Amino acid sequence: MASKRKHLTLTEKIKLLDFYQKENVSARTLAHKFGIGRTQATDLIKNRETILKLWKSHGNDQMKTTKRRKTESGNINEVVYEWFCAAHAKNIPISGPILKEKALQVSKEFECENFKASNGWLDKLKSRYNISC
Repeated sequence: MASKRKHLTLTEKIKLLDFYQKENVSARTLAHKFGIGRTQATDLIKNRETILKLWKSHGNDQMKTTKRRKTESGNINEVVYEWFCAAHAKNIPISGPILKEKALQVSKEFECENFKASNGWLDKLKSRYNISC
């Protein structure tokens, strides 16, 4: 009987890829060491560039997927996050309501009429980009 696929966090994936690079071991050895299937280990090795890019972009280290769905608000999220990073670098305090207001401004620029900067949207943005206000 096949076992359920174990979902690794981003941190665990980075540890696995570091081990793979340092020790130069096979996918089978990685699978055994990290308690995952060989196919899953192979997929992680194959997608290592995407995983490392996500890690370097300060993604949420507890997230368990490296695939991001393309949403209508995806562009808005990226612009708001870039704006947040720029403001944060200048030591400008940013609160949740300020992020929501900026998102509404950006949504008007993208002519995204259905976008609502709700509390749920704000929570997902904070989780996705590991933001704490």
